[in-house]
Amino acid sequence: MSKKMIISITAAVVIALSLSAVSTAAMPPLPEGALYIYGGYADVTGDGVVDEVYLIARRAQADSDFMSEHGLLVIEGKEGKQLLNWLGPESAAYPGTITFGKLDIGSSVDMLIDLPSGGSGGITTAMPVSMEGGTLRIMADLYALNDGPAVDMLVSDGYKMVAKYEGIDFTIDLLRGAAKDDEGTYGGIFDENGRKVGTLKPVMDPVGSTELTDVNNDGISELVTYRSIWAVYHANAVAVARTVWGWEQDAIKPRFVSVKPLFTPEDYASYLSSVKAADPAEAMKQALDKYVAAFSAASPYWRYEAFLVYRDYASAVAQKINEALPSTGTADQAAMQKVYQLADKLAPVGLGIFYTGEGELLAIPDPKFQLKNFEKYIQRDAVEYLMLEEVEVYDIWAMDGALNIQQEEVGNRLHDWEYFLQSFPGSAFERYAMQQYVAKLAAFILGIDNTPNFSYSDGTLNPGVMASLEKYVREYGNTPSGQTVAMAIGIMKEGNGKLNQGLIDRIIALIPKPTVQGEKTEK
Repeated sequence: MSKKMIISITAAVVIALSLSAVSTAAMPPLPEGALYIYGGYADVTGDGVVDEVYLIARRAQADSDFMSEHGLLVIEGKEGKQLLNWLGPESAAYPGTITFGKLDIGSSVDMLIDLPSGGSGGITTAMPVSMEGGTLRIMADLYALNDGPAVDMLVSDGYKMVAKYEGIDFTIDLLRGAAKDDEGTYGGIFDENGRKVGTLKPVMDPVGSTELTDVNNDGISELVTYRSIWAVYHANAVAVARTVWGWEQDAIKPRFVSVKPLFTPEDYASYLSSVKAADPAEAMKQALDKYVAAFSAASPYWRYEAFLVYRDYASAVAQKINEALPSTGTADQAAMQKVYQLADKLAPVGLGIFYTGEGELLAIPDPKFQLKNFEKYIQRDAVEYLMLEEVEVYDIWAMDGALNIQQEEVGNRLHDWEYFLQSFPGSAFERYAMQQYVAKLAAFILGIDNTPNFSYSDGTLNPGVMASLEKYVREYGNTPSGQTVAMAIGIMKEGNGKLNQGLIDRIIALIPKPTVQGEKTEK
């Protein structure tokens, strides 16, 4: 039997994994005309037992993506009682989301419901709610939360705006670093010398983004809102107001407002492209320092997008290093000593040099470093991805066409990547996760080139292969991968312990097929 019979999974492939393949728990019956929007599990009633939580909605029109109203359906974990609360006209929006966290000192887990209503620039209604004791309670004045607090904004000579809140001044450059108003945005407002000669009233939008975070590390989350500030016309955003809200006696109220100059992920990409450091370690240090300075207090979406920019830049720097790295098979001692010195220099700034087989050394962005430095800034899918990537980078599963890990560990990694895909559909990291999913699924069932799960000479299955596959089906039989493995087992049994080309081809046909797909960069 030729090696060519086995599927080669050493090359990266991309698949389109349908959301319809994702296994989900059965949902309870919904009210007539209601749609399931979002869900999760938390003790929202405060009785010590985890509840099922469903965000539901009614369409404004039969074919509309806009919802006339959202509602909360809670299934009590203790008694199974269903608690349904519609959230009123304030919840009219495009499909919303729920973030769970404690917003007061009560016994329950509270919820922040974000309801994107669209509008110019993207407006989101933030609705913090409690279901403690089984009763719905809105935890803030929604109008004050989404349109306040007020910030005084005064424009002065030199294209300057001063934002004032409770005695604190924040100075904003309306030209955003430019030497002059080349585009004429402020024509008639400032003269050629920058002296203010006209009237300009900057405008602050309603809330565009929110998050829950424990600002003072007391175990109770604060609610943080972000609002865009623009001048002259809406697309000319100049600053962002960040407001920290916290529980005060009987409601969530504002604690502090800061106003920062606008600096977008696109601005960050432009900055990185301008970095001229010849030393890759210095370039990576500048990239991290700028990220922290510009985005540590930015909205969650911008932090996420800027992190993707950082990763692209780190990969580009690593690629430049790789062009100069020698092969371990041909490098002399002096050349390898330089590699060791370079590795020591790069490690503190987030690049590692790893041996990847066949004499090849590769500089790779270090996921462990990224977890340490970015975890508090990025969204959950990015954190989970980095945790999985760390395993793949530090414990390479295949090298020189052979498995470095046992079949059961391949199955564990298969399940982990599948769980990621199910948990975070549409993630910016979906493409790589799909590559890993397909590679691990094929390797788990059939092995890889130099370590197949059967004999190349007569097709006999290796000892323990069927036991590992059957164990996986027992544990994960309700998942897409578990169902694929179960079908592969059925085909294998037809061969009475041996595989031939026809059986192998049928098994390969079960593996999701790669599709041509561009790099996914959108969140």
